[in-house]
Amino acid sequence: MSTPANAHRSPDRSAAVLLRFSLDGRAELKRRAHELGMTVQQYADWKLLDADPSKPVGGRATGQRPLEGLSA
Repeated sequence: MSTPANAHRSPDRSAAVLLRFSLDGRAELKRRAHELGMTVQQYADWKLLDADPSKPVGGRATGQRPLEGLSA
């Protein structure tokens, strides 16, 4: 039996949310995050949850990797 994909995740992140965007919308989201030197996850946390963008996401000292599959 394989290990669940979320086995390595922090217990603080117990929910996954799927947001659907058009290809243009996805590119715009990536562009805005990139212009600010953020990952898409950091940008979404900041805009959607009013999270402090200067703090690491998910308890990782270096922040999160960019979301997979979001290349334009």
